[in-house]
Amino acid sequence: MLSSPNEFPPTIRVFNTSLVPTNYKALREWVYAHPREVPPKTIDFTNTHIVTMRAIDAAFDAATSTIDFFVPDGTPVVWVINALGGKLKDRVYGPRFTAECLATSTSTIKHYFIGGTDACVENLKKNLLNKNPSLNIVGMRSGYFSDSDEAAIMAEIVEAAPDCVWVGLGTPKQQIFASKLKPKLSSGIIVLVGFAFDVNAGTKPDAPMFLQRLGMTWLFRAVTEPTRLIPRYVKWNSLFLLLLGNHILDKAIAMLFGRAVGITTWAYLLLLTTTTMFAPSQAAQILIFVGSTLTACISYTAAVATPWMQDVLGPHRRLALIMFDVASSSAALIALASPIVLTAWNWLALIR
Repeated sequence: MLSSPNEFPPTIRVFNTSLVPTNYKALREWVYAHPREVPPKTIDFTNTHIVTMRAIDAAFDAATSTIDFFVPDGTPVVWVINALGGKLKDRVYGPRFTAECLATSTSTIKHYFIGGTDACVENLKKNLLNKNPSLNIVGMRSGYFSDSDEAAIMAEIVEAAPDCVWVGLGTPKQQIFASKLKPKLSSGIIVLVGFAFDVNAGTKPDAPMFLQRLGMTWLFRAVTEPTRLIPRYVKWNSLFLLLLGNHILDKAIAMLFGRAVGITTWAYLLLLTTTTMFAPSQAAQILIFVGSTLTACISYTAAVATPWMQDVLGPHRRLALIMFDVASSSAALIALASPIVLTAWNWLALIR
């Protein structure tokens, strides 16, 4: 996937997205060193919305499968990466990277920009050239176009032969656009930066730095654009937390069951037997036995049921399977925890 496997540290997987644990300087130097990359490469500045959408939406996952670098753009994504063993000190935020990379770009590197409104594009060009008069811009256009115009726009980009194509169309439009553009290019880098156009053009405000460090950029943006962004953030942030909770549950189940499923099963039966023996009444014994056994059965059959569910759930199968996984993992933990808790409780009652 990379030009050289040693140019960046090994990727770290968050859900089904492999992210590059890099920094501003390393990524900027890579871009400068590979302006005419063959075959072309795509860089995506990845936040919780993108990693969640890739995990849940099969069509979006397929459209983004040709992206070469998923760079951690969101602070919560960095927290998860570090929890999985990464050692990142900061995210690589798209607006900041865009400003720094273009401010020091030489005239030998050709740039094309697509995204934002007409006013945004005009201000962006003015601001970029003010900071770097040597910036070589071979084309700019707004991101508001119809599907019928797409082929002509891509042909215009190919004819301009840019070394870097900066795309600020927003998710998922920019990822889908890049997946179609990439096969048409003979070389170069496609950089998906979304909100970076508006920030660097000055047409929309960015979150204060203290909110960015707290991972609350999304909250600031929701306040400034409530109608457009609140529904999106409520949906995708909630799903991100669901996926994260599912991942934590899966890790807990793996620790409890792991490869020694047989040993765990016997330990479970021993705990269950002990608990029922010391239950205060026959009704309690039956309730403990039936409840724990049923919840254990749910967790054990999850793996068997999953392939069947994939066939019958249709386009929403990924989200439904995640919900089923959360339920079955929770059931397994309840099944294993309840005999332990009840046994301890009853032994304490006997001691007293």
